[in-house]
Amino acid sequence: MDLIMAFSMLTLYGTVTWGLLRYGRTKSDRYWALGWIVYSGGGFFGIMVSTNQLVITDIIPLLLMYLGSILIHEGSKNVSGPILRPLYVGGGVVLMAILGVGLVFDLHFVFIFTPMGLLVAYSCIESAGAVRSRDPVMKQQHLWLVGGLLLWAASWIVFPLALMPSGYEFVMAIQGVAVLLTGAAMLMFFIGSLTESLEMQYRISQVVSGVVQHDIRNYLQTVQNALELAKTSTERDHWFSIADSTLSHASRFIDEMRDIAAATSREEMTTSEVLIVHVVEQVWTRVKHEYSLDDDQITITIPPRRTLRTCGLITELMWNIIDNAFKHGSKSVRVSEEFENGVIRALIIEDDGGGLPDTVRDFLNSPSGLKEPVAPGLGLGLLLIRGLSQLCGVSLTTTDSIDDGGVRGTIFRLGFNGH
Repeated sequence: MDLIMAFSMLTLYGTVTWGLLRYGRTKSDRYWALGWIVYSGGGFFGIMVSTNQLVITDIIPLLLMYLGSILIHEGSKNVSGPILRPLYVGGGVVLMAILGVGLVFDLHFVFIFTPMGLLVAYSCIESAGAVRSRDPVMKQQHLWLVGGLLLWAASWIVFPLALMPSGYEFVMAIQGVAVLLTGAAMLMFFIGSLTESLEMQYRISQVVSGVVQHDIRNYLQTVQNALELAKTSTERDHWFSIADSTLSHASRFIDEMRDIAAATSREEMTTSEVLIVHVVEQVWTRVKHEYSLDDDQITITIPPRRTLRTCGLITELMWNIIDNAFKHGSKSVRVSEEFENGVIRALIIEDDGGGLPDTVRDFLNSPSGLKEPVAPGLGLGLLLIRGLSQLCGVSLTTTDSIDDGGVRGTIFRLGFNGH
């Protein structure tokens, strides 16, 4: 029976170990996975060679468990490796010195393992906090992993109880359950996170393909309009120039979408500093040509050198908002900013198109964004506004613009940096 139990435990340990290495995709996940594997391997070795007295072989579990705790701590902070590199060597030297003192003076093993155990407890508590700060796929996975980490920390906090009769068996039983629970919960958490990531990539591909379909159609429509006007206008060179410029914009747009699609399939959306007025003017040029608008139909009250850190899709997001405004009857658009303590917090886009239906406004204001099913009956432009805002990390809110007691239009607020 003991042999069967040992084989079952090894099978479970091997399965969890393989799963953690297989499904840990992020930097934090890989550190947590490697930390758990190293720590649990050291713990199993310690159990196999444990005695009531300190022995020289205790240095192996001591160092492995210490190394595992440092790796777990790195995962909780998601820091770059070199920050904690001195702890790997320096801590190991200190532990060997402590063990040497313990062997010379024949100290109880509790006094030698407790300092290392407090570091493990601290790493587990930090990791539990890091898990809570992440967006869990399922609440149950979130709670099991946090619970396992906190129980693991508690097993080391009460480790001095091992000095009492039968205390060692009690403490190690708690720790064994905690370590196995943490490993299994961590595996489920990784699988859930991977599933969420794959679902997000599917949504991203939908949004990007929708952007390409929607925008290329409008580029071609602009080119067609320009060429038709060139047939009857005395300013043929002007309209030919617009058609040529539009095709150049379309070519750059395709290249940009190709780069964005490639980047989002590998990693999260990257951000950079952009000149807001430049983006708005670029969008306005496209919309003005498409609907034959006048320059006074847009008002931009943003300083010309104002910059904003955002993703490359912000141009497409703003284009869809402004394009939809004029497509649905707006006569003018106003673009302004919310500025606070030297930092731009939000862009405000206001039209006079008569407002949106309540169902559409609720759909656009949904914080779930790409995680919800697509609502029926909405145009592609509105779907892209919501999807693009989620990809750019923009908090999108829409409200009615009230004038003389009635709804004049819609106010789009694009919040940045959590605002």
